[in-house]
Amino acid sequence: MTKEEKEISKASVLVRVDAPELYPTLGRSSEESWTTYILKAATPRDSNIQLPHGRKTRPFNLEATNSFKNFNAHHANCIETKKSAHVGLGMKNDKIESRLDRYCVISWQEVISAISEDYHANANGYLEVVRLKKSGTITGLHHIPAKNVFVNLEDDKMNYHYEVVGAHGVTHFARFGDYTRFSRTYKQYASSGPTYSEIIQFKEPGNLSRWYGVPSWLSATAAIELVQCMHQFSYDFYLNRGVPEFLLFALGKQIDKKTWDTLTTALQNGIGLGNSHKSLALNIPDEAVKIQLEKLAVENSDRGFSDRMTNLALEIVTAHRVPPALANIQIPGKLGAANELPNAILSFQTLVIGPAQHLFQTILANTIGKALQLRRKDFAFNTITDEMGKQFKKTKPADTLARMREPAAAGGRNPADGLLNDKEKRTTQRNQTNA
Repeated sequence: MTKEEKEISKASVLVRVDAPELYPTLGRSSEESWTTYILKAATPRDSNIQLPHGRKTRPFNLEATNSFKNFNAHHANCIETKKSAHVGLGMKNDKIESRLDRYCVISWQEVISAISEDYHANANGYLEVVRLKKSGTITGLHHIPAKNVFVNLEDDKMNYHYEVVGAHGVTHFARFGDYTRFSRTYKQYASSGPTYSEIIQFKEPGNLSRWYGVPSWLSATAAIELVQCMHQFSYDFYLNRGVPEFLLFALGKQIDKKTWDTLTTALQNGIGLGNSHKSLALNIPDEAVKIQLEKLAVENSDRGFSDRMTNLALEIVTAHRVPPALANIQIPGKLGAANELPNAILSFQTLVIGPAQHLFQTILANTIGKALQLRRKDFAFNTITDEMGKQFKKTKPADTLARMREPAAAGGRNPADGLLNDKEKRTTQRNQTNA
């Protein structure tokens, strides 16, 4: 520091405060964004062409994506909405669901719901299947948190197994149906008891990794982070981050150290919760010192804040491919005017939830289905449109709502009555005109 800088430092005070952080850093440095942090692996990425053996590195930071549900309400809502639409409505065959309940600690619904949440939050979900050594009979079905599981490539023949990282170290498990080969190759990892465990992986298909699914919503990371910044900014303002009601200048002559220390202490004491906009009175005996008061009056205006928040929320739900109404985002003049919600639900079920249900159905049929002698259709899940249809018996209400020209909520009509014919339309229009 130069002599000039030292003189300036003596004559001024920089007010600082270490405001609490609303969101944990999870090991992220202050120089990198969440997008950079999430998309960089914990270790250098392996090449999928050279196929090096050993634990396969994830192409993203799963610990961070797993915690993002606590950082943004719309992101959390999208995950919960997709989970509920995916498996939350139960299976179509109650007998199959009851049969699967026998293998779970509480219920099959609890297990598959946890796997589905991992799938939509992290693009990877894992099911542990416990089997008897002698017969291969399934005795247990359990959820394994996705953050604890890694793929371990064994050789060039594409043989692989799973590593589960827990509090007591790393445990190795075979993939479903591969325990016999796995236990012969890795005798040190073979189970010593009457049962053994295998793992079934549910991963979101994609071209970014051969071994892991990659969340399709990662493009919303920047929007989620910006919402965090806006919340932190408002939080810091209301916590009074070094913005006093006024600023006091002592001009003409440098005041003595004792008085300066008193002023500095007083300014610092004006920071923090409950200390906002406190005033200061100071007696300076030197006539050469000129006192100048500048009122800052900085206010945190909410104008534009809500608009920015709405736009960011729409960006987040767009990345999730969830209709805004299902994420509790209301767009004035849109919803209900042309029955966008029923159409959006149909599209959501067809293009987003339907493929996920089919993927789970296929994986379950090709794994535990073979062991339990169950067919693919036995693992079918209920859909949103199924549940909507149960509310009406005469017609398909979703089709009626989608094709109605007038707002669904305004006409007082029952969608179960179907569409109006031309005569009914003219009668309805005449009645509305007379009214």
